[in-house]
Amino acid sequence: MTDREIKEAITKCDISENGVPGEIAELLLKFLPTREELRGLAKNADKYELMADAEKFMFKMARIDRYESRLKLMAFMGIYDDLIKTVSPQIDGVLRASVSVIESKKLRKLFEISDTKNTKRTYSLLHYIVKTILVYYPNVAEWYHDIDVNAAIGVSLESISTDIHGLRKGMELARYEKEKQEENMIVSISFTKTYKQNKPIIQG
Repeated sequence: MTDREIKEAITKCDISENGVPGEIAELLLKFLPTREELRGLAKNADKYELMADAEKFMFKMARIDRYESRLKLMAFMGIYDDLIKTVSPQIDGVLRASVSVIESKKLRKLFEISDTKNTKRTYSLLHYIVKTILVYYPNVAEWYHDIDVNAAIGVSLESISTDIHGLRKGMELARYEKEKQEENMIVSISFTKTYKQNKPIIQG
């Protein structure tokens, strides 16, 4: 692609095969010009033809309105499908496990056992509860059969929190760019699709 085609693709936030892929946008984010570099480019704008190719490229890209914001959105759009494939099963597993715990009648009965007085110091509260269950509520002893936590096993709270945070930030950026680029159908379609799919997560 020529510098002009790259500039047009970034301006449109186009990550299609004819545009700038998300991974390239993410790479470009690592080479954003500093304020000093921007001032230097502006100061030497009249010497454009004498600039090195890298400086010329930086000069052209820096002229794109909200260059960094557009690149961040494109990088997000590029990883969105993979992010959803990772996050959705984890969230579904945690939700199903949570619902099964809440709806478990046996587990609820277990928490209703309130007579926990004991005068023997060597006889722990846990021992008392276990004995009470086995003697008076044998049907509650296998409460774990009522809950389904298999889907939530292995889900890292830190990992899922990080992914959801990234998803929310990406959607906030998509909303921002949609408001700034009302005529840009690429951004509009992308935002509408992802927002509908993830509204509960974003608002949660």
